[in-house]
Amino acid sequence: MLKNLVFSRILKNRMKFLLLFVGFLGSFLQGTAAIRWFDPQREAQQVVGGQGWKTDIRSHIYHRLPDKARAQVREGIWYLGCQSAGLYLRFYTDSPNISVRYGVEHDFAMPHMPATGVSGVDLYAVDKHGKELWCGGTYRFADTIVYHYASLDTESPYGREYRLFLPLYNRVKWLEIGVDEESRFVFAPATQERPVVVYGTSIAQGACASRPGMAWTNILTRRLGGELVNMGFSGNGKLEDAVIDLLAEVDAKAYVFDCMPNLTGMDRDRLADSIVRAVRRLKKVRPGVPLILSEHAGYPHGSSSARQKELYTVCNEAVRQAYERLKAEKTEALYLFTAEEMAQPLDATVEGVHPNDYGMAALAAAYERKLREVLHEPVGRFSTQQPVTQRREPGNYEWRERHEQVLSLCRERSPELLLLGNSLTHHWGGEPAFRIARDSAGWNRTVAPLGAINLGFGWDRIENLLWRVYHGELDGYRADKIVVMIGTNNLNDVPDEEIVEGIRFLLGAIRYRQPAASLRLVGIPPRRGEEAHLKRLNADLEAMARETNTEFLDLTPLLTGPDGKMDPQYYLQDGLHLNQAGYRRIGETFVK
Repeated sequence: MLKNLVFSRILKNRMKFLLLFVGFLGSFLQGTAAIRWFDPQREAQQVVGGQGWKTDIRSHIYHRLPDKARAQVREGIWYLGCQSAGLYLRFYTDSPNISVRYGVEHDFAMPHMPATGVSGVDLYAVDKHGKELWCGGTYRFADTIVYHYASLDTESPYGREYRLFLPLYNRVKWLEIGVDEESRFVFAPATQERPVVVYGTSIAQGACASRPGMAWTNILTRRLGGELVNMGFSGNGKLEDAVIDLLAEVDAKAYVFDCMPNLTGMDRDRLADSIVRAVRRLKKVRPGVPLILSEHAGYPHGSSSARQKELYTVCNEAVRQAYERLKAEKTEALYLFTAEEMAQPLDATVEGVHPNDYGMAALAAAYERKLREVLHEPVGRFSTQQPVTQRREPGNYEWRERHEQVLSLCRERSPELLLLGNSLTHHWGGEPAFRIARDSAGWNRTVAPLGAINLGFGWDRIENLLWRVYHGELDGYRADKIVVMIGTNNLNDVPDEEIVEGIRFLLGAIRYRQPAASLRLVGIPPRRGEEAHLKRLNADLEAMARETNTEFLDLTPLLTGPDGKMDPQYYLQDGLHLNQAGYRRIGETFVK
């Protein structure tokens, strides 16, 4: 009797499981019936971000290393270099439902790291003001792994910007992104920005994050807002010549050497020699590029085990010894990142070595502080001093696409005159070309002969222009003159003090990157109903300009009538944007 009862319950449970599975399968098939799928491998341009070798041949787009590396590095490094840690896809869609399906080559999980981190994907959205949003979804691990994100807010007919981080510890064989059939979908091309290159161990690769977005390197790239190349090789971050030579090929913004966890047990002097050799090898090719030498962050059980403490203490003594030797040799742009600066919490690891999400977040925060110091990308306390992207008018233009156009033009032309600003500059004329050009003829006559590029972006605020300055628009060339007109889009959102201090902060960032250029700050032009307010604010901006030895230009006398009000003959109906007569009125004065 008991035997029959047990059998009956087992059968009942199996039937229940079968019904649930059939229900899930039916729901899945029904949900995918009206889905359009997009394959990154079929795109004409490169759309995989986080790769250091953009033009070298890859047999697979989801490999971190180019094919030529296979003949240069050990098999273990090549194997790990084919895993997709740090790689991502950026796209735009207005679909409220997003699905991702893909295949991987190896086991889904490890004993100390879940399948969602080893083999999962992770989706983030960015709203129109540059705020990061995380997208939670359902997932199923099988021969084809499926992630589904439902009921997403679309924000506008042009949708939102998304970034999909790929698995940390597996090889992606194929991948497709699906959206509702009638929805808009566009992959964004990979950025031309110079990346931060992180060379390290399993900790840099992402062990043991619960999901890809929580790897400290991926947290860091989101916090800095730029490109990061993950060269973490689990168990294989050993400062090898072949790897150093590969890294030196990347036109990096900065390098991080975080290899000490794979070099414990070595004699201190021998380890110091290895560090010195690796730095010299890289610096021979990239002498002026910042290089951060990281100490071992330590083991949390070092306080209870003298042996464990000795292992990382010897490593850190070797790093400091190597750093002092290299500084004595006058090595350029070399920085030490100490265990004290990393400040890892007691409960920051899974098993005493690999960070959990708590440890990953702490490491990312510490590296952000260090890199902002090294790269001169500080963040202030006001919103106007916190660099951020935007996408406020995608119906007119794609903000990131214009940023990439500016990077290309500056690299190709080495402009002599830069006009930095918002739509008041953007809509004037010049290059990058834009469908709205209020006075192309005047621009071509007055501004273009001075070797100018238009760095105006519609709807930009001070903090958006600051982001662009931090992300390469002023790098790699020497301008003669820079004219800045920004702040009108911050009016009424923040106090005047934040506008003044934000612009002061911005001018400092510009001067650091273009110290030889003359710098002119243009006051905020008059706008309907704000004339009295702007008169006071421009007086404050002029005083700040004097304090910072910056030339100041007030356009108010050129654009107002005898009553001090904006003169409508120079403006469009909105009382904010200039018409052709307005641009001709200010043209020569603006750039002289």
